[in-house]
Amino acid sequence: MSSKNPMITCTFSKCLAFCGLGLCLVGSASAAEHKGPNFYTHLTLGALNVSDRDLDPWAFEATTGIKGQYHLDNGIRFIYELEAEAAGAVNDSDEQTWSLGEYDADAKDEIYISKARMTAVTDYGAFIVAPRLISGQWVWLYDNVDRFVYNRFFNQTGKIAIFGQSYQAQDILAYGSPEIVKGLRLQMATGHQNDLNGKEADVHGIRLVYRADGVRAGIGHIRVSSELLPTDEDYGRTTLSAGVDIGNLALDAVYEINKDSVVPPRPGQSPTTGGFDSFVITGAYEFLPTWTATLGLAQKDHDEDRLDVDGVIAQVKKHLDENVYLFAETGQYDNAPDNVAAGVSFSF
Repeated sequence: MSSKNPMITCTFSKCLAFCGLGLCLVGSASAAEHKGPNFYTHLTLGALNVSDRDLDPWAFEATTGIKGQYHLDNGIRFIYELEAEAAGAVNDSDEQTWSLGEYDADAKDEIYISKARMTAVTDYGAFIVAPRLISGQWVWLYDNVDRFVYNRFFNQTGKIAIFGQSYQAQDILAYGSPEIVKGLRLQMATGHQNDLNGKEADVHGIRLVYRADGVRAGIGHIRVSSELLPTDEDYGRTTLSAGVDIGNLALDAVYEINKDSVVPPRPGQSPTTGGFDSFVITGAYEFLPTWTATLGLAQKDHDEDRLDVDGVIAQVKKHLDENVYLFAETGQYDNAPDNVAAGVSFSF
């Protein structure tokens, strides 16, 4: 799916748009059953100590949203969701730390809209229109190692960013196939980042994922057009993901290959260029009912040695019930700030 083929990109984007419009027209003549709207909140609060910073009360997550579904008589199901993240507005961050929602330097102290999406689920697959959403690439290929509260490794986590993949995405049109065989799906997406550069899509990707019977696997590729970057080369990123449950033990790994990468900067910083490979391996073990211990190894091997990062991350989590858990976590790094975090998380 090279971005140097504008006809393919344009055709795919327009097909998604027309399919979505067609689904709406088909559904308009059918009776609908509305489930929702349902309101939800995820709130994770505690204390954070990073490197030479003082111990600081911290909002690791402060998310609230609304979602619901429309079920049509013809079998089409529409899912909608709108979500806001306030952690970036709550925390007192600096260059050593990061917070959810700190993706725009001009909106650092504001509540960030993290999801605004509509999904049409049909017998022929799922069609997604999303001005904002959590990246599908992250959800399907990286989520298996995203087991920690503060040490999360996506490219918007500052100096502890192991991966080039973003957590947050915007202006997305996407398609997910029905199961090809049990657990196996093909997914495609385009991102429209710049409406004035003459390209119908600036970012596009494809992935093949498998999830069934305690096994998780996937491969995906993202291509970012050079018209969106301060370079003359397209940026390519390939990801391999695998995991398995063995009794009370979950073992997972993600390996990422970045070629000619341009990693988006944190506010006030310049973008980082150059290729790198990175991986994260995690093991999570439920050693007592409601108690889980997780250990992770993380490494980024950059073309520029000064940008290499190595880390060991450990966490203990105690579930008080299905909606509340306590946690203690530490990330110890070479060439990045060490951290210690602890707190409580609520979901309701």
